Order: sequence, then C-alpha cells, then structure tokens
Amino acid sequence: MMRLAAIIVLVTVVAVPRAAASQGKRWERQVRAQLDRTVNALQGTSRSGGQTRVLNVGPLNTDESDSIVVELNPGKAYDIVAVCDEDCTGLHLLLGTAKNDVAVDRSSENLPVLHYAPTQAGSYRIKVTMAACRVNPCWYGVAIRGS
Repeated sequence: MMRLAAIIVLVTVVAVPRAAASQGKRWERQVRAQLDRTVNALQGTSRSGGQTRVLNVGPLNTDESDSIVVELNPGKAYDIVAVCDEDCTGLHLLLGTAKNDVAVDRSSENLPVLHYAPTQAGSYRIKVTMAACRVNPCWYGVAIRGS
C-alpha cells in the first residue's frame, strides 16, 4: 500500500507540471496566431505600412500590467495592437512618454489598437493591462507596425 501511494505521488509530481506547461504553450500559440491574423488584417487598412515587430507575448493576471519601452520617430505612423486568449474579456493599451499619455484604448474588450504619429523622436512606453480574465492567468501579445 505504501508503494502504491509513493507511485501515485511520483506520477502526480511529474505529470502536473508537464500538463501546466503544455496548457501555457497552448495559450501562447493561440495568442501568437491571433496576433499574426490581426497584424495581417491591419496591413490592408494601415496607413503605416512597413515592418511589424512582436514586442512581447506572456501571461498576466487580472489587473496586472506589463510595460515595454520603444523608440519612435517623427514622420512615421505607428500601429500598436494587443490581443489576448479566449479567457480574456478585457485588455487595455496605453502609449505614453515620461511626462504624459499620448494614446489609449480602454474601450475594446480584447483587441485594443492604437494609431500614433509622433511629432518628436523619443522613448515611449507601451503599457498593456489585463482588465478582466475569467481564468488567471490570461495570455496576451503586443506588436507594433511602423512606416
């Protein structure tokens, strides 16, 4: 009986982390695919043209946020897009400088998009906030496209 209990404990210790890691990869793949589809759709309607870069893909719990610093140049138009997995029901996106916020999308449920053409070069902060997630954590992805 002790041997059976030890085997059950060993199987649980080995199998549970693998299952959790597998689930994480599933949500990451889902977000990356959704980000690719969204970026491709923007290409046809975007004023910015140019190159797209995925800035980050990762998990966030409700009310958590992540910030990414990017360099933006005047004379260019930028599209910034964020997506999240199927458990996410609210994702917010904000673009700001050290002094103030310059663009924000808090109205979309899980697909915020910002369009911005800076008047001066500098470091800008992209802040992604997981506003609502049915099952924590939710996965998100953010990309930027600039001319």
